[in-house]
Amino acid sequence: MALIAVVLIVILGVGGYFGYEEYRSMSYNDNLKKSDDSWRSAKSAILQTDIETKSYDTNIEHIKAAMNSTDQAINHTQEMIDIAPDNATREFGNIRIQQYRESKKIMELYLRLVEDLQSSGIWSAYATVDTMEKEMDSINANLDSLQLQLIELIESNPDLKSRLNNVLGEGRVNDMSSQPGNATFEKII
Repeated sequence: MALIAVVLIVILGVGGYFGYEEYRSMSYNDNLKKSDDSWRSAKSAILQTDIETKSYDTNIEHIKAAMNSTDQAINHTQEMIDIAPDNATREFGNIRIQQYRESKKIMELYLRLVEDLQSSGIWSAYATVDTMEKEMDSINANLDSLQLQLIELIESNPDLKSRLNNVLGEGRVNDMSSQPGNATFEKII
């Protein structure tokens, strides 16, 4: 009888472990998809801005919508990191969350520029652009560095690349893996 109890405990323990690992993997994939969908919504919103043809209020709404979607992407990515089934998937989440945060900084600068245009006119916006230049250079350098790290991680981890292809699709992963110099804002991240 004791032997049967020990065998049942071992079977339940092993089964519970594998069940939990499968749950972690499925949760990671679900949050990966949600994170990417949120990011694509952010990109869609930011690409709708057009200072020349749209009102300041409309552009501000688009920028704020992009920032909100970016926040959602950050939240889902944090959930990915928390449940990551292995080091490569965790590192992927860490790089992506940094990319989203840097991209949000660009959105914040753009919002500040549009708000300056709205409140104080073109001359105030020129002053804003001058002060933003160094900040933009720093953000872009960070994004380039993060992009190279992401490419290296994906290429050096076939299991991660396979997971990404299965969840996001090969085309999306190829876009995500574009070299910084050859990529556009909407493709990279």
